[in-house]
Amino acid sequence: MPRHSHLRFASQRAGAATLALAIALPLGAGAADISVTSAYLSPEIYWYPQNGAPIQDHGNAALAGSAELFTYLPHNWSLKATPYGRMDFVDVNRHRVDFKELDFEYFHDSHIVNIGLRHVSWSTVEAVNVLPLQVADVINQRDIAGDPAGQDKLGAPSIRYAYQAESMQYEVYALPWFRERTLPSREARENPTRGQLEFDEDDALFTDDRDNHRLSYALRVEKVTGEVNLAAFHYDGYRQDPLFVPGAEPGHLRPLYYKVRTTGFTVQGTAGSWLYKGEFAYNNTEESSSRYTLPTDFFAAVAGAEYTFIRPEEQADLSVFAEYIYDSRGDDSLGTPFDQDLFVGVRWASNDYNDSTLIVGAIADLNHSAAVYHLNFKRRLTPNIAMELTLRGYDPDDSDPLYPLRDDQLINASFTYYFD
Repeated sequence: MPRHSHLRFASQRAGAATLALAIALPLGAGAADISVTSAYLSPEIYWYPQNGAPIQDHGNAALAGSAELFTYLPHNWSLKATPYGRMDFVDVNRHRVDFKELDFEYFHDSHIVNIGLRHVSWSTVEAVNVLPLQVADVINQRDIAGDPAGQDKLGAPSIRYAYQAESMQYEVYALPWFRERTLPSREARENPTRGQLEFDEDDALFTDDRDNHRLSYALRVEKVTGEVNLAAFHYDGYRQDPLFVPGAEPGHLRPLYYKVRTTGFTVQGTAGSWLYKGEFAYNNTEESSSRYTLPTDFFAAVAGAEYTFIRPEEQADLSVFAEYIYDSRGDDSLGTPFDQDLFVGVRWASNDYNDSTLIVGAIADLNHSAAVYHLNFKRRLTPNIAMELTLRGYDPDDSDPLYPLRDDQLINASFTYYFD
């Protein structure tokens, strides 16, 4: 079926698997009171003032909405459901009906069990809020069609067991279903092929015969000691960011997902006005009979520091930060554009009723004459209305992998109404 011929229910199969697991739970009978803990409706625009390729649009206009539902269930169980919908009036590839989370949780003493779709973040660095980096964030897939910067995550079908000790937490994840990355349409801006090629995301390839049914797992141990938070993790499953290989038709690319064993750690510590943070991971590419060339084992890391100016006479906070981004794969077709970069920026927070925040930063490529500029401003206008403005610009030279995005300077604005 053509990818643009209908409203895609992206979580249909994953949601069906989750619901099947949920129905099997021995939750017992009895009515439950369901509360709506939050709900919002948000019109948004993505506007690209400069012309791209002739086939590409100047932007998108969409309406998104979500609600968070919560209820207690018998026998120490609870349920949190966060349905989400987005309708784009320009690019139907951005239509989405999904669950951000659909999480059944069991809690008893220090033991926690979660079954369903979950959002999990293990990252400690600022760069993950600007780029689709996945050094330590290995559980959730990204919705690149929804947000080219990769800030929208897809709920991960998972079964989690956690044990909480005094200063330690132990987690085990079973991931029965791998979710594929959503990708921009040919007409979309910030398309790495500049509209020349179509991504056949519904015809993805996998290096395992079980395709996305292959069972993956993850382990994590976290320890908090005073002002230091240290965690080690291991993941065995498909790499979230795919490679791309020629499709069955000319002008088409198919995503190729390959298996990795990722072992790493994250650290975050404070010392006075300083905050130190980092995430490091070694990725062992599993051998495969695939005829396509896969990356060899590689190391990735993001590390940096942040300094907050202490001004007792001022209510607002001002911080400056710098982070180094490294990936040993390099920036060729098997790697990433962000293989050796420096991210520097400043953050301002009003800490008042309006809860205003401003982040301004730049990512400089240390191997090429290239940079990505980023600005994000958030402010609550009324008790029920908030606005967000994001500006992003690319300044690459013609040897940089980001050169196809040279005209994709972005103005993104949204106004969100929160229901009482």
